[in-house]
Amino acid sequence: MKKGIYFVLATAVISGFANFVNKFGMQALGKDAFQYTTLKNVVVGLILSLIVLMPFILPRLKKISLKDWGMLALIGLVGGS
Repeated sequence: MKKGIYFVLATAVISGFANFVNKFGMQALGKDAFQYTTLKNVVVGLILSLIVLMPFILPRLKKISLKDWGMLALIGLVGGS
């Protein structure tokens, strides 16, 4: 019984925090709910996909040399600017 109450309280806290954060997100995107919801769902989808794919990706990332990491960082820096 107590475990159920803890889950309800945790859900209420998470929901309240999400509403608070969503308010700022809506203000940042100019109050376009469709854009905001789409962007939010895409970001969550990417994060969940990375979590699921991590066991397959991590061993391959360990094989990349330090020189290659430096080159990738340089490409990201130049491409991002």
